[in-house]
Amino acid sequence: MSQIICVIQARMGSERLPGKVLKPINDIPLLEYQLTRLRRLSNVRIIVATSNTAKDDVLAEYCIKHSHEVYRGDEHNVLKRFYDLAMALNLNSCDRIIRLTGDCPLVCPDLITQLFNTHEGQPDHYLRIDTDSFPRGVDAELFTCEMLTDAFSNATTEYEHEHVTPYFYQSGKYSMGKLNNKLGNHSHIRLCVDESADFDCVTALINEMGDGWPDTDYKDIIAVLSDRPDIANLNQAVEQKNAHTP
Repeated sequence: MSQIICVIQARMGSERLPGKVLKPINDIPLLEYQLTRLRRLSNVRIIVATSNTAKDDVLAEYCIKHSHEVYRGDEHNVLKRFYDLAMALNLNSCDRIIRLTGDCPLVCPDLITQLFNTHEGQPDHYLRIDTDSFPRGVDAELFTCEMLTDAFSNATTEYEHEHVTPYFYQSGKYSMGKLNNKLGNHSHIRLCVDESADFDCVTALINEMGDGWPDTDYKDIIAVLSDRPDIANLNQAVEQKNAHTP
């Protein structure tokens, strides 16, 4: 049976909101919300992948202090960081990797479960949560270690090295799959944190959900936002940067 490794790409050096992954909401760092929700996944190893530069020491130290598995690698060549992590874990070619970013505190384990259930039995297949119908902030990408090795060995552009997955759809080698939103089109909603307005939106949503925030599924989040459209409107002026998926 193949392993499933959930890799959270995180850093402290965000240009628009520096230090955002450890920025606290109700005294809990943003990253901790994501990790807490991901622990609902069964048989999935969760690893924070950050850089080996001094500015990310505080992030690595936080992970170690709180018993979160952390790996440090190349700052700018994130494809190499993922590949080196896979080699350090001795992953097999069929082992699957879920790529997340550390600025998504309300990632939805129910959607990730659907993602790898859909991917089962499709080894040469890239699959992602479709951000043309889902909000930014619940997105995730899934691929095999064999595909990652191929990308590392053959990617040529800076863009491919910086963003990990563009090689898969630019090379034309792999079938491309999307998990579509069965509840409607919510692509206008932003649940990722790039700017202060995003942070305000996520903070208001978490406070509205109350103590049950760790266990809310996607449909629960949408229900809350349907009742409180003013929360979703807090960050509607923010423009998405680096939207590179097909």
